[in-house]
Amino acid sequence: MSLGRGRWRAAPRMTVVNVFGGSDLDLCEAVVPVDGVTITVISLFGGSDVLVPEGADVTMTGLAVFGGNDANVRAAPVAGAPRVT
Repeated sequence: MSLGRGRWRAAPRMTVVNVFGGSDLDLCEAVVPVDGVTITVISLFGGSDVLVPEGADVTMTGLAVFGGNDANVRAAPVAGAPRVT
C-alpha cells in the first residue's frame, strides 16, 4: 500500500500499522509542520518504507516482529529541512 504520494499536508503525528504486509509513506512532497512530524510504525510480519526529502533531520527507533525497519539517509541534515522522528 502506498500512502501520501504527491503534494499533501502531513499531520504532526501519524501511525502506520502493518500486519502480514507493508506500506510506503512518501514525505518528499509533503507539507510538514514547523515542529516536524512523528511517525509511529508498528509492523508484525511486514514493514514500512518512509521516504523523506534529501537533507531531512531523521531520528529512527522502533521494533519490528518478523519484519524490518530501515533508515537510509544519504546526507547530513540541512538547516530548515523537515524533522521526522
